[in-house]
Amino acid sequence: MRTSKLFDDVFSVSHAALELKNVMAQRVLADRVPDFLKEESINAHAIQLSLQAYDPERLKHKARLLVNSASEFCAGLTSALSAHGYEVIKSDGNSDSEASAGDKCHSDLIVADQIFSNQRFGEFYLGFLAEHRRDLTEKLTGCIAADRPVVVFTAKKVYFNQLRMSKVLRDKGYRTIALVFDCSMAQHQAGFFDEVIYTDLLSFLLFLNKFDEDVLLHTQGWLFRYHIPVIIDMYKSTRCKQIIEMMDSQSFYLPESLFSKFPNSLKQAWGDNVLENHAVQLACEYYIVHHSDGVIFNGDETYREPLVKRDSQGLRDKHLAFPALPLKDFFYISNQSNQQKRLVFVGGIPPLTNNRPHELFGDSQLLNLVKSLIDSGCYLDIYNNPLLAPESEYKRLYPDYMDMAKSSDRFNFYAGDMPQYINQIISAYDIGLMVYDFCGTYAGDLHFKHLIPTKLFNYLEAGLPVLVSERFSAVCNIVKEYDIGVIIGPDELDLIPEIVAVTDIARLKKNVVAAREELQMHNNIDRLTGFYQQVMA
Repeated sequence: MRTSKLFDDVFSVSHAALELKNVMAQRVLADRVPDFLKEESINAHAIQLSLQAYDPERLKHKARLLVNSASEFCAGLTSALSAHGYEVIKSDGNSDSEASAGDKCHSDLIVADQIFSNQRFGEFYLGFLAEHRRDLTEKLTGCIAADRPVVVFTAKKVYFNQLRMSKVLRDKGYRTIALVFDCSMAQHQAGFFDEVIYTDLLSFLLFLNKFDEDVLLHTQGWLFRYHIPVIIDMYKSTRCKQIIEMMDSQSFYLPESLFSKFPNSLKQAWGDNVLENHAVQLACEYYIVHHSDGVIFNGDETYREPLVKRDSQGLRDKHLAFPALPLKDFFYISNQSNQQKRLVFVGGIPPLTNNRPHELFGDSQLLNLVKSLIDSGCYLDIYNNPLLAPESEYKRLYPDYMDMAKSSDRFNFYAGDMPQYINQIISAYDIGLMVYDFCGTYAGDLHFKHLIPTKLFNYLEAGLPVLVSERFSAVCNIVKEYDIGVIIGPDELDLIPEIVAVTDIARLKKNVVAAREELQMHNNIDRLTGFYQQVMA
């Protein structure tokens, strides 16, 4: 059996049980709904339990699993299996490729489709999935029925900004739940929420579709993931309100005017159907901004303006600019003054792989800038986002960085950590880096103009002033208002060593301490809770 009929059948039965609640949201995605939903409908926990029950001896050592890439469920299967430590090898669905993969991987290769099409495995999966859905309903119903206001943070992956929000909301008497569609994230979120729940999107929709009680979702949007909140709007009951937080916006990051310039690079990064998917994501953004229950923009007050096609007071009331402000729980004093001033970068570095071409990712990969800084005598350490990849994979994903760290005593490339830990580590540095070399890369100016990246507040929490590219207009406005750093123009990249040498670091660090007290989330959370109450009303 070339693809798993089991998952097709389970999906079809579950999808048919959903009652459409929002026709306008459906029109945005039209006939793409099943395709998008299938990718998010594989339940990783049920698969893991089923594999253990089906063949515990053979599978307990995390054997390699060959997955047929022609399957519509391939992405979901790959994600679910990888989350549990299985090495997944994709075939193109023909026997020759399976044979060659088998030769390469020798005896530890297991053809996943042969397992998934087995009746015994299917019985296990159906049983564990039904049990998961019963537990999900019971757990969510109990959490939502709490005697205090509840926010359900919903996302493929709940990122650091929502960790900060949750911590402050709990201090203010809210109960917070993180509901994630990536099972590897559940442990990462522990301690920041009252409850962390993993499920698949389809199981969650089956719950929302029938749950006719007041509930507030705070859903995180992301590049090429804006269909998820739109699908939720299609099936949630009217008493469920969904506020959608727009992180990187498709319109801002890669506007339509750029798409015709490098289609091959886009396909290299996001697949052959990237142009079609991009058009759908733009339609999702339009729907979210104009028709969802509420929108939070992770940037300055003008973030919404380019996205709004027809404005009104009623629409403005449904929008809130609320970036990931600094959290006093993570504050550290940076008193250390290094003889050789040390720069630090905290954030995600896209892997240096073929599916991350320079023209799309070169600025955020930082490689050319880092080489230039190190060659000119700067001291710089990078703490990579720990959610991007395990440190054991760094040699494969970041070969140039690992080689540079070996050959230079002025550079290190580390795996980062959670904010409550990483901020203490980086407080020993002098300046936080938010400078990028945009030469040879394509991205929309609006992305940099309005966005306020979380790393700015990481640096403030650690007590560090920043060096920031002037293209980040919203960040530069904060830096200028509070005098907490230095703005670097595109023609000043080569002058960074001299700029750092003459900068009064001690004075800027004092300003950082004062600025973060005013900006901290505890002092501003009433804006968010007031918005919640307004949307629920």
